[in-house]
Amino acid sequence: MYGRLITILVFVLLGLMATVFAFNWLWAKAFGPGGGPGQHQAQKTREETAEDRKKLKEEHRAKVKENIEKNKHSTETLTKAAQSAVPQPLSASEFDPNTGKVAWPEVLLTDDYKKTRQRLERLLKQRAASPDDSTAQAHAAAEELLDLLKEHIKDLPSNDYIATRKFLESLAHSLKP
Repeated sequence: MYGRLITILVFVLLGLMATVFAFNWLWAKAFGPGGGPGQHQAQKTREETAEDRKKLKEEHRAKVKENIEKNKHSTETLTKAAQSAVPQPLSASEFDPNTGKVAWPEVLLTDDYKKTRQRLERLLKQRAASPDDSTAQAHAAAEELLDLLKEHIKDLPSNDYIATRKFLESLAHSLKP
């Protein structure tokens, strides 16, 4: 009697196992291995999103590279730009470093600049005699005269202001220690 019961039990268990196996096989066919309906869609969305992000990154890198190439300046252009920022040297008729004589622009001959201008003239003559002693002081005085000019910007015609400013910038640049 137990033998028959065991046989029936074995057949029932085999049937159950076959049913579970068939269910798992059908599930895998419908949704892929290890996935359900929601997991399959989420996996697909994640893959699409990752692909989209990868494409966006590649497009961004291409645009950045294109902008870099488009805005790249030649060495010649960069050299010109750097040279244009440096003040032009004064001519020998505008400033003679051997004697310290300066042909001042008309604007700087007014009383507003007289005290600083005379101090700078005195320092330039000293510098002509012995350059090491007063070069830094002469440079500082030229910068001071430039600052004084900037304070009077509203009082001067723009052409006069610009020409005088460039003159003083060139003088100060030539006096850098």
